[in-house]
Amino acid sequence: RIKGILVETLDVSDAEEKAWTGASGFANASALWARAATMDFRGVPMMLLDRATTLKARERAAENAKQFASSSSDDKVRSVRLWSARINERMDGLGKRPKTRPPTSMTCLALGTCLPIGGYSVIATVPPLRDALDAKSVIVVVARLDSDGMFRDAAYATNARVSGLTTMMAMANALGSALSTTTASDESLAHPVVFMALSGEDFGALGVDRVTREWNKASAESDIPGLAGRKIRAVIELGALGFASERYEDADADDGAPTSATVYAHGGEAAEDFLSVMRDVASADNYLVSVENGVDDAPSDRSERAIPVTLKTDDYVYAYVSENPTLTALDALAGSPLDFGFERSVNYMNMRDVVDILSKSVLDMALNETAATSASASIDRDAMNEAFVPLMRCLLDDAVGLSRCALGKDYVFGDDYNADVADATTVMNITTRYPDVLLGIDADVQAHESKNAFTRFVWNYLAAVTASATSSATSTQCENDGTCASANAVCVGKTASSVGACVDAAPRYVLALSTRLRYDASTGAWSVKDAEDDFERAAPLWTESNWQPDIGGVLHADPTFWDNVWFALMTLASLLCSWFVNRASNRTRAIEDDTA
Repeated sequence: RIKGILVETLDVSDAEEKAWTGASGFANASALWARAATMDFRGVPMMLLDRATTLKARERAAENAKQFASSSSDDKVRSVRLWSARINERMDGLGKRPKTRPPTSMTCLALGTCLPIGGYSVIATVPPLRDALDAKSVIVVVARLDSDGMFRDAAYATNARVSGLTTMMAMANALGSALSTTTASDESLAHPVVFMALSGEDFGALGVDRVTREWNKASAESDIPGLAGRKIRAVIELGALGFASERYEDADADDGAPTSATVYAHGGEAAEDFLSVMRDVASADNYLVSVENGVDDAPSDRSERAIPVTLKTDDYVYAYVSENPTLTALDALAGSPLDFGFERSVNYMNMRDVVDILSKSVLDMALNETAATSASASIDRDAMNEAFVPLMRCLLDDAVGLSRCALGKDYVFGDDYNADVADATTVMNITTRYPDVLLGIDADVQAHESKNAFTRFVWNYLAAVTASATSSATSTQCENDGTCASANAVCVGKTASSVGACVDAAPRYVLALSTRLRYDASTGAWSVKDAEDDFERAAPLWTESNWQPDIGGVLHADPTFWDNVWFALMTLASLLCSWFVNRASNRTRAIEDDTA
């Protein structure tokens, strides 16, 4: 009878522990989880231990084993003093009878015992698009902003998700520089480029579903007015691109040691045109990375699947670009609590090559044929490489992290932010990539206040690197309230220590949340409406329970049966002693009264 589960955090630099990791990244996982899949764990607490607590728990388990081995009693459980764990992970949303009356998202929302999982996607365009007056179709480069995880506070997803996001943001920097003087009306530009960081994709495609609905609206009614109604020429979706398998298998190599690698374009016939462009680019320069054709099918959970045919051009192109030759991850730890950190999971020299190849390939598609051969718009490889390292330190390096890196301070935290104090209780400097649990919805979706630091960083970075160089508003200071005097400018880098700068860019937040959910700001209550279309009917409704304020666990030594007997005898002896003393005292007072 399992009363609780403690999951260890392993050290992949340790040869023995490295051998324990299975496909899920947990210790000796295959047999355990295969059996666990057939069991009912509702109401059973499960906790992921950090590294220090893992080592402490092992010590206590070893002490238990030693006590068992040294005891000669027939009833060792009652005679040996054992260490055990007390865990409080009571979920309000679970209800009082989870086995006989299992809760659902709809029932717990009605009772107010849970909150919806969601977040905010971030979109930016090169050049800035604020309306859809022209008829140009666009190229969309998409990556996932966040990740699912068995343990929400340890969903780092450095290689599974964040390597693709980092690649997309670096591409935005490279293409933003190449097209900084280009406007949407320029004849040399055939297709503006859209950079899209989608939130909630691992929870029923929350991000792309909302974006698609906004895309189908009239420009005046949409949260993305510059894209509403436009056709889509191509979607380039980025998967895992950190080349973790090379770093993981070559742990003793010098940081950034040159190693050859291959990147794959999946999608069959839909990917052929883009694959051809990538191969031409890769063969024209000295890269460590080569380009190959992947499998014909794209991943079943690809973000592109929610885009309707009506939005696609006749020559529509789709490619899912990944380090994996098939749709199975090469990196056994991808998506697990061990999927973290620059030292383990990222070969940044290969990543820089991929950024350069993809940026040049997208630029080639974006420009008309006559402009593609022109030197006026080109990718500066040296500048791109120089800009990539600071971005990598923020998002992929667990020795630095977002709160300590220079860009994080510039865009979110400010120079005076004391990261050492603020992060004193965290295991690593990189933060979890799990989506938010939404308390409510702001009246103004574009307001920064309700967005987490990671999402605000992505918004500020994309705004800065996709800004047009043609506007006089560039580099002027923001107003005290974070606005800009120019209607075509947004405020970037406003922090506690900086007023920020106004730039000519068009970044947007788009709510990533099930469209069946409604929020009443007057009561703070959530409600669920009936599904209106096939996508809503098929999409799951994800929520997370409210937690007790004293959530956590403690290791302690339980008293044995004989400890309890001894305690009871001592308590009884103490009571009898107290009774005799009191009786003697009362008798003495009675004798004194008689004498008097």
